[in-house]
Amino acid sequence: MHSGKGLLNALLQFLLLQLCNSSTTNITFDQSIRHGDLLLSHDETFVLGFFSPGTSRKRCVGIWYNFSEDMAVWVANRDDPVNDTLGILTISTDGNLVLLHSNRQGLPLWSSNVSVSPTSTTNTMAQLLDTGNLVLVNQDTNHNSVLWQSFDHPTHVLLPNMKIGMDHGKNLYLTSWNSNNDPGTGNCSFTTEPYGSPQIILYNNHAKWWRLSEPDAVFVSESPKISRRSSSDTFDIILVKNEDEITTPWAVLDHSVFSIIVISESDTSASVKQLAWQGKQQGWVVVWSAPTDVCDKYGTCGPFGVCNTHTAKTG
Repeated sequence: MHSGKGLLNALLQFLLLQLCNSSTTNITFDQSIRHGDLLLSHDETFVLGFFSPGTSRKRCVGIWYNFSEDMAVWVANRDDPVNDTLGILTISTDGNLVLLHSNRQGLPLWSSNVSVSPTSTTNTMAQLLDTGNLVLVNQDTNHNSVLWQSFDHPTHVLLPNMKIGMDHGKNLYLTSWNSNNDPGTGNCSFTTEPYGSPQIILYNNHAKWWRLSEPDAVFVSESPKISRRSSSDTFDIILVKNEDEITTPWAVLDHSVFSIIVISESDTSASVKQLAWQGKQQGWVVVWSAPTDVCDKYGTCGPFGVCNTHTAKTG
């Protein structure tokens, strides 16, 4: 008898949870996302929803891996959080993806801010791809042409197949959070410097802080694309240089490995790290990080100096 009551209580709790939290694969003019709702990628690897960063009570719209809710990989309204749980992510009357207050009054807290044909404003739809890319598409076309995508507006994390650098006139770069509790635009950035010989550079307060050294052995193709493979067996770092772009996408070779590149700041310092998900530990572990010491920092001893970690000053 008691076991029957326990089963009934568990069933009621499950049904209540389903009523309080709903999931969908599309955001349309008639299908919105509110607090507690989730937008899922087709394979359910990625999730989009409302979250509170760290100990903050403010709400942001973010994307995270389905198995790691505490690690947002992209944030929409990082500089304009919702002060309560009453935000709504929807398609506006002009066809854009927008974040509004629940009463739909006032200016959007965030918007995809693209021009949509007047004949298509009610036919746009937002989807979360299996790559973690949030896209706004026009359903009027046969192939759902992409009007806007989050990969063109990175925040603090580089997912596999994302790019940093100049791509068709767009400047793509990562920027750190202000703190663990504040995802607002921070003081450090990470990008591919397109001038001269392209380099991957970490900036701290607009000053060069660290740069990726040239690999000892690189494969250079005869085409405008230059491929530089890392020494790791798990991922590739690629430099693409042609008339349309100078970018650095990266790819994870082992698709059973979930890995990201993230930048962060602490006091007056900046760092870039590659993290990998460890299923047994149920957490992210550091694969590599930079700078590793004072001599790894950009320009420590000047253009012609030789740095010694035992004698270099850290101040």
